[in-house]
Amino acid sequence: VRFVKQNLNKPFQTLRLELDLRPNNNDYSVMSIIQGRRMTLTQSKPGLVLVALEEMPSDVTGADPNQSEVAKLLSMRFSGRKGEFKDGAAPRNSEKRGISGDATIITVFTSNYDLEPHCLEALQSLEMFKNLSVIKVAPVAGEDREAFALSYLKQRLHESLTPWRGNININLEVPCGNGDIRPLVRYLRLLS
Repeated sequence: VRFVKQNLNKPFQTLRLELDLRPNNNDYSVMSIIQGRRMTLTQSKPGLVLVALEEMPSDVTGADPNQSEVAKLLSMRFSGRKGEFKDGAAPRNSEKRGISGDATIITVFTSNYDLEPHCLEALQSLEMFKNLSVIKVAPVAGEDREAFALSYLKQRLHESLTPWRGNININLEVPCGNGDIRPLVRYLRLLS
């Protein structure tokens, strides 16, 4: 399995350039990179590619980027179409340029925002996203968060104190917070 990662939460014009379909594979557009990861010169058959499309933006009108625009852009580029999003039949030869029918490409979206129904619809117009489903993930909370914090701090201290072989007894009485766990991890690294 090969990996391709693309951040979607950037100015729309930049994202549009990065996802541009170009006439040859001698460039660094994301679409060319996905094609290259799928079938390298040394392979006789295509391999699996995991495409991580990270940080799908919110759907706030006037925001740059906007979830609707990004979903439509992805639908166009993955289907092999250039230009603006239009409902209806795809132009001739777009299937040859597109990757939407390729079963060797697994795509994962991440976002801090709900995927709006019209954006899901734009993505599901592609064969590869027909079965796209939303899975909500919640951060670790409550007692589990405190247990994580204690375990993480012990692990970091053991790493810092190696080769010392003694026992560490920690009484953790710090606020563990809510939501995103990254600030807590940064704080625990600082403590360790």
